[in-house]
Amino acid sequence: MKIIASFKHYLWVAVSLLAVSCQRGDSNKWNSNLENICDNKQVTIQDYEEFKKVFSKNKKITNEPWQGQKAGEIDSVEFIKYLKSECGCTILWETINTNYHIYIDGSDLTKGYIKKEKMDMSKSMNGILVDKVTKLIEKNKTFICLLNSEGECIQQHSFNNKSQLSEYIEDKLSDELKQSNGLSSLFHKLIPKIAEKADKENVVVLASDLITSNHKDNSKNVLEFLKGIDIKNKSFYLVGYNVDFNGYFWYSNNQKTQLSNIQRPFYMLFIGQPEQIIKLKKMNFLHQESIGEFISISSINDLSINTRILQGRNNIQGVEIEKKEKNKIKIKKPTQIKFTLEVLGMENLEVLYGESYLSNQKNYQLSEPKYTIKEIRLEKENEKHKYYFIITSEEPIPTNLTVSIKINELPKWIENNSVNINDLEKEKTKTFGLYELIYNLAKNNRNMQTLFKLTIID
Repeated sequence: MKIIASFKHYLWVAVSLLAVSCQRGDSNKWNSNLENICDNKQVTIQDYEEFKKVFSKNKKITNEPWQGQKAGEIDSVEFIKYLKSECGCTILWETINTNYHIYIDGSDLTKGYIKKEKMDMSKSMNGILVDKVTKLIEKNKTFICLLNSEGECIQQHSFNNKSQLSEYIEDKLSDELKQSNGLSSLFHKLIPKIAEKADKENVVVLASDLITSNHKDNSKNVLEFLKGIDIKNKSFYLVGYNVDFNGYFWYSNNQKTQLSNIQRPFYMLFIGQPEQIIKLKKMNFLHQESIGEFISISSINDLSINTRILQGRNNIQGVEIEKKEKNKIKIKKPTQIKFTLEVLGMENLEVLYGESYLSNQKNYQLSEPKYTIKEIRLEKENEKHKYYFIITSEEPIPTNLTVSIKINELPKWIENNSVNINDLEKEKTKTFGLYELIYNLAKNNRNMQTLFKLTIID
């Protein structure tokens, strides 16, 4: 009996230690996750959702001010307050103080992308909308509109929270689409019209397969129409997804056929101001599980990029800095010269293009060919990233030197997912006219944009 009692005692001790160990393991995991969030200083929806997932496994009530009423629950309001006050974090989805105008292509093709069954909605158009778009909606007002081919609303609604929006997309969108008779998608008319809504307080979102079609015209005429498309120097963000398609599809000469159980590309096109598009990109979840993304920026003039010419023997050679005027240097000798510019404020461009792109001198152009960028060096000091441009010349001449950056080039995935109308029957998983549409949308956003200027005198 003593042996049995002793065994029970040791068993109880072992189980207790194991339970404590598990609790510590859970605690260590969410504590580590929270430390990482605080260290990063910028909190995305993805960070927040991941932390909630980790913390939900916590088996005991904590003393944290953001602890919910039950173990593993978070009081979201208190948690956001904590991140701001204790960690000094920026909550990225709050910084986009924006209303969203979501336009859904009401053409017959769109019906094939919609699923009614909630259990199997993840790979559908409405499933993507629920997963992606509703994460943008915290406190902002959302308008949703079902479009005809001229860019007019067949049905329209407004929502004050994400649960209302989710309910509409999951339960009612399919029925409203059935009532539409959209035979065409005239994007050369439709996109400029809805883009007028985009301003400092409003972002436009178009959800569509982006197939430009007109049942009255052949494909050649349709592509000609796209050459005149103009969204008045707005910036935009295109993200593509492969989703399930079950519905009617049209080939060349308006041949109608039924497609079942295949995946076709569907797109979300965000139109807005440069700072809005950059903040959307910072959220870091829209491009997940996508076939590709593309950002076209109308202007980088408002990105607060600052420069200064550095003093010191290692930084300048054969020139002297004009003290009274910023970014002005004087040639001392008509032989080889060198000078170094410190460039601050490139963080937003890093979001769009990455550090390696910005550090490659091949991605820049100088207005005077006698000058070249010999090297670009990146140094990081906590939150600040400093780029050092070392510029040289073998034959220096007086000039107003402009340094421009190459941006807005169409990525290869757009061309790879585009198809000629005559090949569409063989390439059912591609988009007719995608390349022409996006190329013409982006053409007014210049490929070479001025990064900074300086004056060189003799």
